[in-house]
Amino acid sequence: MSDEFYIGWEQRAAPGIGRRTRGVALVLLVLAVLSAAALAVSQRLIGASVFEFGELKTFTGILAVEPYPHLLVPRPGVTEGAGAFSSYYLVAEWKFGLPPQALQSFDGHAVTLQGT
Repeated sequence: MSDEFYIGWEQRAAPGIGRRTRGVALVLLVLAVLSAAALAVSQRLIGASVFEFGELKTFTGILAVEPYPHLLVPRPGVTEGAGAFSSYYLVAEWKFGLPPQALQSFDGHAVTLQGT
């Protein structure tokens, strides 16, 4: 009986153990690469979008403070239901949170804002 046995302080593992370890490592590496590729391919594509940095636009809608400051802008052609408004969150420069206390007096009122 010639069972192979690996002793940690030896320079090399027995040929059978080394072969099996390399095979398992290769299979795991291939599985990891295939899993990453499958995950990347399964992601949905982002829609066509534009980031217009620095271009001022005017938005008119109803200001709401709760749960976070946001502007409810009526959607053209939609008059009722949950989809009648687009909701735009309001933030200060550098995307810091806008303090709701500063907007409390405008809560629920129609406002016109400019921003990018």
